[in-house]
Amino acid sequence: NICHTTLVRAQENLVYAVSANRVGTQGGSRWAGSSVIGGPAFPGFGRVLARAGIDEEMIVATLNFAQLDAWHDWLPWREWRAGAQAPVSRLVAEEFARLVIPAGRPRA
Repeated sequence: NICHTTLVRAQENLVYAVSANRVGTQGGSRWAGSSVIGGPAFPGFGRVLARAGIDEEMIVATLNFAQLDAWHDWLPWREWRAGAQAPVSRLVAEEFARLVIPAGRPRA
């Protein structure tokens, strides 16, 4: 479902997301349309801001960046990824290296 997928991506990445789909028929294929704009809606989860139907149309939405800021204040992913996650990333890389490169063998 294009709507559900868009809302999940928007929420898990704390961004606004747009999914565009074709409409009509071409080459024996029928396209469903139903393009969607969605985003996180603090304190709730993903919310549809605009949705197209099965016919050709243009959709627009007003984005509220204060909503995104509220999520970023509560879940500071940008800072976490850049800072606290670095040691974990190094540990995972070392573990994978041990699986791929046998002990005592020099790395390339």
